[in-house]
Amino acid sequence: MRNRRFILSLSVALTMVMLAGLAGCGSQAPAQKPAQTTLTLYGAGTLAKPFKAVIKAFEAQNPG
Repeated sequence: MRNRRFILSLSVALTMVMLAGLAGCGSQAPAQKPAQTTLTLYGAGTLAKPFKAVIKAFEAQNPG
């Protein structure tokens, strides 16, 4: 009787451990679109043309 109770307890414990391990394997929620962000750059007037090129390149790589 004691051996039977031990086997039953062990089975229940192993089942619980396996279920807890499998709970961590669930898929994540789909990624949400990041919020739009405004980036403000300050610079000398002589940097206006280079900044425009940098801004275009940045926007091409980071839409939105």
